[in-house]
Amino acid sequence: TVHCSGATGPATEWQRTDHASLRTPLRAADVGALYDGFDALGLQYGPGYRTLRQAWGGGEGATARLGSRSTPEGTAVHPADLDDGLCLGALVPSEGSGEGGTRLPFAVDEAVLRGVAGALYGLAARQADAAVRVGVCIDEGTAQAQLEGFKSRALRVVPAVAGRDLYAVEWGVKDMA
Repeated sequence: TVHCSGATGPATEWQRTDHASLRTPLRAADVGALYDGFDALGLQYGPGYRTLRQAWGGGEGATARLGSRSTPEGTAVHPADLDDGLCLGALVPSEGSGEGGTRLPFAVDEAVLRGVAGALYGLAARQADAAVRVGVCIDEGTAQAQLEGFKSRALRVVPAVAGRDLYAVEWGVKDMA
């Protein structure tokens, strides 16, 4: 069964999402408290994955300034930058989901990753069906990574087995030649 597929080719048209398009008053978010909340739910982010420097959220979306890094470490978009774009979803209440607690990535309708360089900003905006558009942009507002139709699901609590991880992720570079 195929659960995911991908291809390289001409980039699809970007859906521009910038700070002004969020259309709601944004309130400053306490980034430390956001990471503390993730930690209390069982999601630990080490220092290399805590790239949010300042964040603002409102009813329709959220935006943040991300810390800069000198290299994407062999990837078009560093996983920590993209992950903190996803973390902004916590500042965008979903309509009608009714599920609280720990939410983990579940599905993405479309992803376009071009690579990022320079001062980075993360953006998240509500879409239909409890989905969120996520982008990592350079300071001019040009999206360098964009996820359309990002959906998360509530983690069902199961009895923990001491010392056992629920899952592990490994990132690598694949030669597409």
